[in-house]
Amino acid sequence: RKAAIVPHLRAARLLPYFGERVWGQDCEELRSLGFVKGRLIKRIMHARGWAHAEVLFVDDSQEHLDAAAEVCRTMMVTSKAVVGGMGDAEFSALRAAAGLPPATAAEG
Repeated sequence: RKAAIVPHLRAARLLPYFGERVWGQDCEELRSLGFVKGRLIKRIMHARGWAHAEVLFVDDSQEHLDAAAEVCRTMMVTSKAVVGGMGDAEFSALRAAAGLPPATAAEG
């Protein structure tokens, strides 16, 4: 769900880079595509003219990542630091993938 990831993006100081570009498993667009996340990503990318290298899909399901691998870059969430969420390693990798510097201690 979108509500599950937004607080984490905010805490990692990454939300300004996403704006409204966060879709959750409960969104109508995903339901209309049979809950295949790769299809939704492809549709969004096409509508916005984004290329493979411009999009990073982060998920904890290898099945969902495999379905999107030809469409965009993917990153597996494997952290056990937070139940059902991303840990420091994933947030560091996300910042690096976005070309951002590592978070400082003051940023959390």
